[in-house]
Amino acid sequence: MSTTIQIKEPTKKALFTAKNRLELLYGRSLSYDDVIDFLIRSCQLDKIGKRSFDQFQGLLGEDGRKIYEELRKESLANE
Repeated sequence: MSTTIQIKEPTKKALFTAKNRLELLYGRSLSYDDVIDFLIRSCQLDKIGKRSFDQFQGLLGEDGRKIYEELRKESLANE
């Protein structure tokens, strides 16, 4: 199923540029769907929720520790 999306002119130009660069890289024509799929996978959006904040423990100030504790509680609740 296809759909139409609204994007601004700078985004359209950037997407076109990305499409051209990927076509040069792969040596074949790509659809915009292929390009968007590549960009989504390369961002690893599905892994954002799985990142650990443990690596920052001990490096944060007072405000950072409070934020860390809240995020840690959320992380434990999600496990």
